[in-house]
Amino acid sequence: MNLGILLIGDEILDGTIKDINASFLGEFISDTDIKIIETVTVGDDITSIKNAYGFIKSKCDVVVISGGLGPTPDDRTRFALSEFYNFTPVFCEDNWKIVQSFFKHRKLPILDSNKVQSFKPAEFSWIENKQGTASGLTYCDGDTTFYALPGVPYEFKGIIETVVFKDIKSNFKVISAPIKKVLFAGIGEGTIYDTLKDLEESKQISYLPNVENGVLVKYPTSMTVVENRLKEKLHDNIVSFDGVLMEEVIIALLKEKKLKISFAESCTGGSICGKLTSVSGASEVVAGGINTYMTDIKTSVLGVSQLTIDSYGVVSKECAIEMAQKSRELFASDISLSITGFLGTTGGDQFASDGTVYIGVATKTDIYSFDYNFGTLSRDINKK
Repeated sequence: MNLGILLIGDEILDGTIKDINASFLGEFISDTDIKIIETVTVGDDITSIKNAYGFIKSKCDVVVISGGLGPTPDDRTRFALSEFYNFTPVFCEDNWKIVQSFFKHRKLPILDSNKVQSFKPAEFSWIENKQGTASGLTYCDGDTTFYALPGVPYEFKGIIETVVFKDIKSNFKVISAPIKKVLFAGIGEGTIYDTLKDLEESKQISYLPNVENGVLVKYPTSMTVVENRLKEKLHDNIVSFDGVLMEEVIIALLKEKKLKISFAESCTGGSICGKLTSVSGASEVVAGGINTYMTDIKTSVLGVSQLTIDSYGVVSKECAIEMAQKSRELFASDISLSITGFLGTTGGDQFASDGTVYIGVATKTDIYSFDYNFGTLSRDINKK
């Protein structure tokens, strides 16, 4: 089955907003035989939308459309599709009641501008959106089925997972092609490739690096020789064999071992603790965290010695260790992790240069420290 993606929005076309819906959809269907053969981005113009839809439709069995279903004048997807098929949009009272209910449930004012979201031709069908006011639309003309979905990523994702993919599987023969997804941390894709390049199966392996999550390696589950090689050579860098992210693995390990963790973060601003608390059930094992971004907060609130900072600097092994120890005491946790560093190009002092980061780990019996230099190319990437 061939699938096309049509992304609609001036803000995507000019780069103001980065699209993540196409990448999500591609990943979501990666273990099937569905082929994405076209991805097209157009602005909020009816003629452009009609032309792009016609182009993709001529090549695809299914077209997934993202965006242009909102309540503002530049949301024109429903009207462009209606014009393409020469159908007349009409106001649907039943859908308007759903929209009103959404606002009432969240104790928000009901806006007349949202009424436009309840227009569609009688020939199109609604797709339920449980997370927003813009219901999706779908229609099959005998050759092509389209699914027009809101562009808000969490709404798009929810509808794909709960409605669209199930509908596609019920109307088309979709063959699953199970894929192994091995997540690595601490090494780059080049190291992984060098470990596997002599294998005949290496041409079927995909390497997907991500600054925040590590490197995801994908290959058919039937290739057990690849899995065996990875386990033998790179075992210490494997986060998971099923694509599960590091934060989920850590929470699961803490639960298994009945341990509680706490954090003292400076340069990361609390984002490490935030990543872990995004996992359901984290409250069982994450005791808490303290964001000691300013130097005097490290001393006055966390209790780091001023002498330590004066002698070794706020970005140092000694400060990181003391931050971890004080955090473990403060939260009465089994483990505490601290981080302090200069991430950008405006930091640095006589003790440490820009890009320097120290991590401390304290348990009831042991203390560890780790130091890194991530350079100064990107503050945001260094933080991640």
